Amino acid sequence: MPRRDRETLTTPRLDRLQTEIGSRCNAAHSCHPDAISADGWYNGLMKPGQILCHLIFLLSTSTVLFAIQTPVLPWIFILGAAGMFLGMLLLTALCRDRSSFLAAIFLALLVRLLFLLLSPASTDIDRYIWEGAIQHHGLNPFLIAPNDLATLPFRDELWERASFGDSTTIYCPLAQLLFLLTTSINDQPLAMKVMISLFDLAALAILLRLSPQRQGLQRFILLYALNPLVLIFGSGLGHLDPVAATLMLAAVACSENARWKNIAGAFLTSAILTKAYAAILIPFILKRTGWKGAISLLVPLPLLLLYASDSTTFLEKPLTFAREYAFNGLLYTILHDLGGFSGDATLIILATILVLSVILILVAVPTVRQASLHATGFMLLCLPTMHPWYLLLTTPFIALTPSKSWLILHLSVIPLVFFFNPGISPAFFHDRYLLMAVEFVPFLAVASWEMMSRGRSVLSEP
Repeated sequence: MPRRDRETLTTPRLDRLQTEIGSRCNAAHSCHPDAISADGWYNGLMKPGQILCHLIFLLSTSTVLFAIQTPVLPWIFILGAAGMFLGMLLLTALCRDRSSFLAAIFLALLVRLLFLLLSPASTDIDRYIWEGAIQHHGLNPFLIAPNDLATLPFRDELWERASFGDSTTIYCPLAQLLFLLTTSINDQPLAMKVMISLFDLAALAILLRLSPQRQGLQRFILLYALNPLVLIFGSGLGHLDPVAATLMLAAVACSENARWKNIAGAFLTSAILTKAYAAILIPFILKRTGWKGAISLLVPLPLLLLYASDSTTFLEKPLTFAREYAFNGLLYTILHDLGGFSGDATLIILATILVLSVILILVAVPTVRQASLHATGFMLLCLPTMHPWYLLLTTPFIALTPSKSWLILHLSVIPLVFFFNPGISPAFFHDRYLLMAVEFVPFLAVASWEMMSRGRSVLSEP
């Protein structure tokens, strides 16, 4: 640079220009939505709102816990769950700074403890404990049903509570190993709920690791941490789905990390050996990891040797379940009940639709996070049976790639909890088609709007 120019840049005029630029930058920064959380007046305005949201969430949690203890009050349960859902959304919107986010995480941990200790366990947990207990006596739950004569020496109150006594297990080998290990420590429902909650906390830890901390985006983790379905059906009732969801999330997390992607397949196979539906993610993980990921898929397979007696042991029960049971499956109901297709024909059509959809997602969706949400969610829509807690397989991915439609389904599915309870008197809760309309119509409307909006944004790009 010439000497004259250097002298010009050191004049008071430059100082005034720098001062003006700095003031304009500060003004722009103060208007930025992610920067205003650092200003004192904004914190003063937000804190009362955040406190109110915490109170709403705690009051709604208390309502749900009361209604669970008194299952003849379905509307109170639904009101409490809706309040929890509202509190979750408000806190997700408000907690943009680190201190408020950590306060919300503390709330999530506190409420998990409340559900863990105060909520009664589901009847499924009795079956978990039974299947863990009989393994200590050398019996294989894939071969021996609770009502089998081989169980005569071990029948007690737990045996009386075990559901579907004439049926062998529907739970996969890794789930069986977890039942065995947990019952070796303690054979009470609380111990099984603690085991499931540990996986839930692991999912929360993975989400904290994956979610970007910049621009307040980490707050979307609260869509998982404070999600009513996770708290009610995971920590509270003790369904097994958070275990599979955590292992699926771990597989996705490893596939995104160059250092760990070679073991992503091992986590995915572990998820499949917990809940077979996790197999939907195989093509997406292999797309990220290549042949080394394919090799790691094989690592957990020796676990099958602990329970296998022949090659059909692990296939027979899932196929029987798919053929003989149908509840709340959206596409199954449309094809079978409304379209008049037979059960086997419906399953073939759904399998074809699912394969084509996976190929489309594999080609069109750019990230493994988004693909995991779309593929897992669409698979649930294709199943003959979809209980409310099945949605927990999608919940961690909603926290990574927020979706309005799938969030709405997390709320609208809640009334189905009461369908199988004969003690619930309002006819609404036993009208399957009406419940499905309440559940799926809002979801489909918002999903259609999201797809059209995404299409318009793509068409408008230069």
